Amino acid sequence: MAQRRRNPTKRTWWKELSLFSGKQNRPSTPSELPPRPPTPSTSVYSTLPDQSVSSTPTSSGGTFGSSQIPNASSSRPVNNPDSTPLAPASPQASEPLLGVACPGSSLPTQSPESPNATWHRASNALIGFAKITGRAIDTALPLVAAGVDTFPIAKGVIGGLVAIVALAKTVHDNREKLDQTQQRLERLHGMVESSGPQIKEDWAEHGVRLAEVLRQVVDMKNEGRVTALLSSKHDQETILDCINDMNAIFRDFNFQIQLRVFDSMAKVEETVIVIEQGNVALPSVFSHTGVVHEGISTDSRMQLERLKHVADAAYGKGQQGGKRTSCLRDTRKKILGKLDSWLLDPKDFRVFWLNGMAGTGKSTIADSLYKAAEQHGAHVAAFFCSRDLDSTRDVFHIIPSLAYQLSVRFGAYRAALVASLKGESYPENFGLQDQIEKLILKPLSTVSVKSSHLIVLLADAMDECQSDGDLIRTFVDLLLSHAGDFCEARIKFFLTSRPAHEISQNFKLDELRRHQRLVLHDADFMDVQHDLDLYVRYQLRGVQMKDPSFTFSQTQVTMISKASVPLFIFAATVCAHISGRHANLKGRVNYAKRLTQVISQISTNKPNDGSRTMEALDGLYRMVLESAFKIMNEEAEEFDDADRQTQAEFVIASILTFFEPLGLAAMSTLFGSGYDCQKVQDLLYHLYSIIDVSEDDVQPVRALHASLYDYLTDPGRRPPFLISPSATHAVLAAISLERMLDIITHDNVCGLQVGEDQDGIKDFQSHIQDGRIRNALPALRYACQHWSQHLSASSCTPDSRLLEALERFTSTCLLRWIEMLVIFGLLGKAVPMISTARKWLSTFKIPQTASNATSLLSDLERMVFEFHDTIVMSPIQVYISAFPFIPQQCALYLDYHDIIDPSLQLLKVVSGIDNTWSPIQSTISVPDEICDGIMCMSPNSRTLALMTRRDGLVFWDSVGGGPLSVLEDGRLGKASLVFHSDHCLLAVSRSPRPFVWSVNMRLNQLKEVPLDLERAREVFVGEDVYSDAMYKFSRTASFSSDGSRLAGLVSGRGYLLTCVLKEGFEGEGEAVNDLAFVPEHCLQLTHLPPVSLHDFNQLCIRWSNDSSVIALRVEWKAYLCTLPCCDDHCQYNLSPIKSGVGSSHCAEIVWAEGDGYLACRSDSALTVYAISRAATGACQATEVWTKEFDTTLLSVAFSPDAQFMTTGHVAGIINFHAVKDSASLSTLRVSNRSVERVVYSPDGRRIICATLCKVLVLDADAFVRTQHSDDAPHRHIPLDGLCISLECSPNETTVSTAYYTSPEDPPWIGVWDAAQGHLFATIAIKDVLRGAYNTAVMYTHSGVELLVVVPDHAYWYNLDVCRHAHASLKLEPRLTLPPFTGMEFVPRGQGSAVSPNNGFVFLLQRPRQSRSDSDEGSRTGAIFDTKSGKLVWSRDSFAVLKDHSRSLHPVWSPSGNMIACGFDGTDIINLWSFPELPGSNINPRSVGLPSRENRYLRGLDFNLSGKELLAILVDRSGIFICSWDVESGEVLRKVNLNSLRSSRVEVLTPHSGGMLVPTTRGTFKAEDLLAMGDSSPLPSPHNSLYSRYRVEVNSNEEGWAQDFRGRKVFRLPQSCRGLPCRFTSYGNLLAAAPEDSNGRMLIMRILTPQAQAT
Repeated sequence: MAQRRRNPTKRTWWKELSLFSGKQNRPSTPSELPPRPPTPSTSVYSTLPDQSVSSTPTSSGGTFGSSQIPNASSSRPVNNPDSTPLAPASPQASEPLLGVACPGSSLPTQSPESPNATWHRASNALIGFAKITGRAIDTALPLVAAGVDTFPIAKGVIGGLVAIVALAKTVHDNREKLDQTQQRLERLHGMVESSGPQIKEDWAEHGVRLAEVLRQVVDMKNEGRVTALLSSKHDQETILDCINDMNAIFRDFNFQIQLRVFDSMAKVEETVIVIEQGNVALPSVFSHTGVVHEGISTDSRMQLERLKHVADAAYGKGQQGGKRTSCLRDTRKKILGKLDSWLLDPKDFRVFWLNGMAGTGKSTIADSLYKAAEQHGAHVAAFFCSRDLDSTRDVFHIIPSLAYQLSVRFGAYRAALVASLKGESYPENFGLQDQIEKLILKPLSTVSVKSSHLIVLLADAMDECQSDGDLIRTFVDLLLSHAGDFCEARIKFFLTSRPAHEISQNFKLDELRRHQRLVLHDADFMDVQHDLDLYVRYQLRGVQMKDPSFTFSQTQVTMISKASVPLFIFAATVCAHISGRHANLKGRVNYAKRLTQVISQISTNKPNDGSRTMEALDGLYRMVLESAFKIMNEEAEEFDDADRQTQAEFVIASILTFFEPLGLAAMSTLFGSGYDCQKVQDLLYHLYSIIDVSEDDVQPVRALHASLYDYLTDPGRRPPFLISPSATHAVLAAISLERMLDIITHDNVCGLQVGEDQDGIKDFQSHIQDGRIRNALPALRYACQHWSQHLSASSCTPDSRLLEALERFTSTCLLRWIEMLVIFGLLGKAVPMISTARKWLSTFKIPQTASNATSLLSDLERMVFEFHDTIVMSPIQVYISAFPFIPQQCALYLDYHDIIDPSLQLLKVVSGIDNTWSPIQSTISVPDEICDGIMCMSPNSRTLALMTRRDGLVFWDSVGGGPLSVLEDGRLGKASLVFHSDHCLLAVSRSPRPFVWSVNMRLNQLKEVPLDLERAREVFVGEDVYSDAMYKFSRTASFSSDGSRLAGLVSGRGYLLTCVLKEGFEGEGEAVNDLAFVPEHCLQLTHLPPVSLHDFNQLCIRWSNDSSVIALRVEWKAYLCTLPCCDDHCQYNLSPIKSGVGSSHCAEIVWAEGDGYLACRSDSALTVYAISRAATGACQATEVWTKEFDTTLLSVAFSPDAQFMTTGHVAGIINFHAVKDSASLSTLRVSNRSVERVVYSPDGRRIICATLCKVLVLDADAFVRTQHSDDAPHRHIPLDGLCISLECSPNETTVSTAYYTSPEDPPWIGVWDAAQGHLFATIAIKDVLRGAYNTAVMYTHSGVELLVVVPDHAYWYNLDVCRHAHASLKLEPRLTLPPFTGMEFVPRGQGSAVSPNNGFVFLLQRPRQSRSDSDEGSRTGAIFDTKSGKLVWSRDSFAVLKDHSRSLHPVWSPSGNMIACGFDGTDIINLWSFPELPGSNINPRSVGLPSRENRYLRGLDFNLSGKELLAILVDRSGIFICSWDVESGEVLRKVNLNSLRSSRVEVLTPHSGGMLVPTTRGTFKAEDLLAMGDSSPLPSPHNSLYSRYRVEVNSNEEGWAQDFRGRKVFRLPQSCRGLPCRFTSYGNLLAAAPEDSNGRMLIMRILTPQAQAT
């Protein structure tokens, strides 16, 4: 059919105008334009409002050039696009509108407004925004619904921003940038307002972001952080930051609009092609009605973005730059034909596995299949695995990426998937099983019956997934297990991989029932040669087109293709070498000479019999390298660069040794000076046939084939130069360390502010301010992530360069490295990397400087392990919330505390931190009670598995420090656990019949392991009932230490049955599992005493580590059974243990590693035995020592080296012993609960202790160093008890705390020096309390005296007397005040108040009562002189309480001339004037409270002038604040505070007057809240000594200290977060103490700028 003529008046397709730059983008020359099909005369898309209709090309520019425009000439249809074509543009819309404000807009004119008018306009814009959206800006906003009503959001917001920018221009230095921004805002306003609904929908999300910028500026002005005139240097910098934020929004909006335009253009042109060619079937972009599918809604897009999808693994990414191509025409006919048959077979939905050795063309075939499936009308999604990126080699990203791609192409599936995602809290955490079921099968199950479309899912190069074999095998197994589900959902799944064992194993077991397979390297020799022949001829003709003088013969083509079989990579390398792929300069490459060179090399090879191909490849590599080096040496003379070949060899070695490939720019940065980007490119110029070098400096450089590494590292293959991997790794380790030192030269590279809200920052990299660091990010990321791996892989003795770099790095850069890991999102790798580096250092004899590096790394590992959950939240938290809380005598603290940036030295810990590391590394809270201490550790010491009482398993990551998963399954019962491998846990349940389970920790899935007991059926049906025999075996079943064997006692006759784990077991019918336990020995232990069914619960079986001996506990006695060495079931030896605990009262048996020792324990004693073999082969146990314990003994564990052992006792005590000596080396109390189980990690570094509901992880080395008893770690509170009071003195010099021990003991009160952190004074109260909270401790307003109120006395203490030399630690009261006869003081609540001048104290009294008496009734108020103790005033029936839970609130006025008192449940507040106090008969004045039911008074105080009374009240309607006139009693104001409500209602009452209300959004003065009304903006938070810092202990952000603005400043350590904790502060002094005194009290001081200077 003839081509339709292009309309000469139609705008050229490539011409577009950048939305905000005002420049046109086009190719620089017409020759660069790709072929473009003709377009219809009438456009169905709208042009951008600022696009010019001129056909005259201008200089290129803008933000989206022609090189980024996709080639629309491709015949590949686009399935179900995510956007609709835009409506036709009106002529007016096509005219340039930018730079002109639209009529009727609210934008300010060019004449400047007054500053007040500007800020008023901005505030009104925010109020208008809130009214339109119905939400405040600083909350989590949903995206605004699309439609014409969305743009009013932009009107006011843009107007407010324009006004502020105009104001800033009057004083700002950079007027040009502000002018540009103002013009862009004005153009944006006009463009969006005049556009159609689709543009408005696109704008909605960005409009919300722009409104947030305006809110931040207005907030800063309201809080005084910028001035109204914006005239200071700080103000100008702030405005520039906002300008940058706005420009980022402009760019995002511009990019989104242009993508929509290009997408629409492609659809239109494809439609034209179909119509002109007369095709009956429309492309799949059209629905059955012929209408283009509508776009993805904003809500759907938000849900889909929750998936862990990877754009870099999608089909289109690989097409960019020609990295992946389809099969050449007329090649691979048989293979593609077989795939086409599978694709079109309506009944065959088996998984298709294409496997082949490296270089056989798997990815090329996968690419062809993708295109073929689309041409058949299928919905196709693909994941092309690659080692280049972490995301593209993660098996957990495959299914989410396929689901995301499929949702874009298939509207019905998208709707079902989005609906499913809305019901899921964390789809990003799905395991593989849930991914397949919930992301693919479940959504498709609702649409497959309605749709005839075929679904094709493709995963290419599975072998490049960088994960353990078990995980890949699990993925394949899941696909095969769902083959039937794929059929129902019409899904065809296609996989490619090398024939790796972990992938092929499952396919081999399947025997083609659920999959098809095709092996490329087994393809017919002639077919492969034919395809290669076509390929080589095609490539050489391409060379001929570049150079017509180049000729070749069919004989030469045949020689190359025949030598290549079966490796397409061989032919590709040959053709790349001949063609000079990157040699664009004429005459640079002699094509004919290279062809002759290749033919000569092939001719020297032996005839190809199918096994000589790799030898030929070696020859080809040698030829390429020698040729390249020859040219390099010639160039070396020309450029005076004698080291050119040496440098090239280093670059090649690095490329082959990198743990992940880098681009040219990143390599250049990593290598440092002497290796600029052009230099690296030049060094690789002649190696393009074996090294893939992209013209883009960013794309990774990598070897074209993995065999190049094998060739250059194998001396036997005689390469031109030999790579030593170990030496190269050492150099790369040193280079990585040096680059980090060179690049990260200061702390806080993101420039984050202390207290700045960083929760919403998802991309910290974009906040890096230093351009030098930003430009080096790819190289810096590589160095941060892999320096430790390179270090570990360098097995040679380190040279001086590496040691010097390591010493400098560890002594100056460790914290900055951790900061960068947080920025890159790689903190989880820190602990394994540090551990790897420490292990490497321990293998060499290193100098003292490197020894210090070991200590620093050890300290850093502990810090990251303990504070991981805090550090990961923000890069600067490593300095603010982690470093201050590490031991102050450790090497890390000593080396770094003086070199941290002063702006980050926020906190000084005065006391509460040990000088050395505590043995307790971390505490794990288990969701349920631990079942009988059942737990075990994986062989790699990483994963801890726990059994809970609810038949649940908890997996904990001991390296990352976080829980892996929780699995609850009733089939487990109280199972015995053992790790068979690092990732395979075995469990045998204690049910009536034994069941063995294999637990997949990643999938949270149980899989039954067959236990073949039928072969030993006769021993189960003897004298016992069959079910009873099974029950006995189940109750005693026990695994060997490696999980390879299982043993149990069968019946009362003493049968011992052992089973061995076999792989590849096949049950009846089909293979049900690749693991099974089969009988090994069945021994009748005739010398054992008979055991009843009831007593079987007390039996115990323990295997020796080599599985040759079984220790049994029968009737509290221990026996050793030596198993037969062969299949002879009769030759065994059974011998009892005749001494020590093993001979009687034995409760547990434990083997040591190596089987040299065995321990038997009772509840009170422990015996250690040395194990030896007699001449008869029987085991003998010789007692080494026996020790009696004062506390009940519950558990025992040997260290892996059998040198030490740890015992667990009641009351949370553990003891540490030498195996050969009974003396305790150290004792530690780790908990208040009994230690029910103790285990060592297999590497011996950690001791795991299990209590009833917690697990404690101990550092074994630190435990060894810990000295005896409760001094380690030494506590700062010298008794056990409940903390009932914690106060900081108003002069910030002391901290007081009160502890309640028991009803029979008096309270203990301690006063601590806030400067030194030591105990300053102790107060011994002799009164016995009748309740934990019958003590009140309060400072006077001067902070030098302390008032302690208990029921029987009120004590007044002068703290200054303790400051004299030789003063006693025990403080005696200066004044003692008794209550009235028959009365007692009421310390609970606020029953006491000190006058502002400290001269008087108000004390509340009540009739003396027993503990059983009600707390209701009247109260007597009394005022005492604090100097003499004289009673000044009293009043009976001061208050009458009807409910003992009601609290009373007495307060003094600021001048001290008035007292007010209110309490819960009353309708009035009484006031007494001071002159009236002596007159006890004068009635008080009162003010009335609003009449409400269930109203509570939560705070009462006078304002600063004393003329108003303020109160916080809570009732069913919420929380509100009231004020009254003191003289008249009238209610002045009442404001609802529900919007500010914290997790608890708290009120602060400074002695100077003026109530403070702390909330999550800051601390506010009550008077300011009253002044704001119910709807006005919030007042500015108030900075007071009482409210500067606080911790809301019950909030979701538990443990965060917030400043008076409500900003999170730092986080308390775990010791103050895992338990109920008290927190107090005054000014810059802070203190925290767990309510359980077994914890530690922290005294901290905020370092103000003045404090830092001194």
